[in-house]
Amino acid sequence: MNKSFVLLPFLLSLILFVGCLPKDKNEKEVKIIEQQIGGKTYYVPNIYLKMSSGSLSDDGGLIQAFYPGNIPILGDPKELWKQGEWYKNIRILFEPLGQWNSKNVLGGHLKAVRAYKEVGKEYNLTHFSQNESDQSFREDVWVESNSDNYISCSEKTDEDDPVSLCKYYFYENNMKFKVTFDKTFLPEWQLIKSNVLSLMQSFENPESARNHIKKYDIYNK
Repeated sequence: MNKSFVLLPFLLSLILFVGCLPKDKNEKEVKIIEQQIGGKTYYVPNIYLKMSSGSLSDDGGLIQAFYPGNIPILGDPKELWKQGEWYKNIRILFEPLGQWNSKNVLGGHLKAVRAYKEVGKEYNLTHFSQNESDQSFREDVWVESNSDNYISCSEKTDEDDPVSLCKYYFYENNMKFKVTFDKTFLPEWQLIKSNVLSLMQSFENPESARNHIKKYDIYNK
């Protein structure tokens, strides 16, 4: 008998056995949400939407990541809060720029929070503050040079205001962004911006979205 005929069933069985072996955890399928936003298709890994407030629509999206702005949130938020890690949470709201004009938005915000006093340069930004006795709720503003981009940060004033947050408003790639983070990270605003934009770029096709998420050990979480 020809040996090839004897070996053939064995080889077929081996192929079937290997095909049934469990995949490596990083080879598991990453769930991707496909969404048209401002006439462009984005492919967003579902893990960035797992918070109750996460959403995607034709009008934009709200996703959450961990510092420095591109790491998926691993684990249960309540447990992360108990462990003192939740301050690393970064909320990313993005919308198509469309016909929207950022002109006078910065000036309007400075007026709204009465941040008229120029303190000076900090973290490569120009710092504006309120007068000490102006408002019970303090909110200072840091402005990028030659730009309408700005960061507005609250100040902890009492026990009812336990967290100091920054909201970073910037415009890039025909999108307007509002990125919220703990004031601890204000000196790292450039790193956060870079990582948020890198994350958004990874959403431009499904393969890059999957490749990005596979860098993280999300499958044991």
